[in-house]
Amino acid sequence: SKASEVKVVNMDASTILGIGNTVDTCVITKLVPGGQGEKAGLILGWRISSVDGNPVTNDAELKSALATVKQRDDKRFELKTVAPDTSSEAEVAKVAKMAAEKKKKEAAAAAAQAKADELWKQEEAKAAAKAKDEAAAAAAKVAAERKKQEEE
Repeated sequence: SKASEVKVVNMDASTILGIGNTVDTCVITKLVPGGQGEKAGLILGWRISSVDGNPVTNDAELKSALATVKQRDDKRFELKTVAPDTSSEAEVAKVAKMAAEKKKKEAAAAAAQAKADELWKQEEAKAAAKAKDEAAAAAAKVAAERKKQEEE
């Protein structure tokens, strides 16, 4: 079996990491958009394997390693991640499912935003029409009052 691909990134424990992971295996299941993990180039489905060279195999070990880093003056640390084991069909399927769910959520968010934009446009159009009607009514009232004054 070929060795798994490895990615090492530098992170800072003094701010939120923006990573969600499985409790039992430290597989990255969530990256907060614009968060530290995403910006560092972490990849969904990859497994966190060590913090500053200290191996971690589950969430408890990961939290413990991060707690140690947070106690230091220098809160920067090295996070090592390993690509999914492509020899494992289950692992591949799991990653594909996560990617599909992420796409689905993004599509749903985009659709919701488009609907909100459309509703906003409709409300703006209604408000503009109402303002136009009110302006026309006010102008008519002013014109009627002028005419009345002229007749007196």
